[in-house]
Amino acid sequence: MTEQTQPINMEAFRQEMRDQDLEELVDELIEAFLTDAPGRWDALEAAVESAEPEGVRAAAHAYKSAAATMRADGLAELLYRTEAAAREGDVAEPAVLLPDIRREHQAVLAQLQEG
Repeated sequence: MTEQTQPINMEAFRQEMRDQDLEELVDELIEAFLTDAPGRWDALEAAVESAEPEGVRAAAHAYKSAAATMRADGLAELLYRTEAAAREGDVAEPAVLLPDIRREHQAVLAQLQEG
C-alpha cells in the first residue's frame, strides 16, 4: 500500500507538525487518537441510531476535528458530510454514510497501530 492510498497521509501530518514546531508531539497525538477514536465512533454510532440530529451533528463534529488533525482526510470528509446533513435536520444521510465511516475508521486505526 502506498502512502497516497493509506487512510492517513502521515507525511503531510508530520510535515504540518514540523512546520508548527510541534514534531515532538506526533507520537503523543497518535496515542491520543488511538485512545479517543473508539469512543468517538461509539458516540457517533449511538447518535445516528437515535436519529437525533443535534447529537449526530455534535458527535460527527468532534470526531471530524480529530480526524482532520491526523490528516485522515477520507474519514474527515465523511464526517463533514454527516455533520452537514445533521445540521440540516437530515438523519437519513448519516445512516447511509455510517458503514463507510466504520470502514474508514477501522482503516485509520489499523494504519496507526501498524506504526
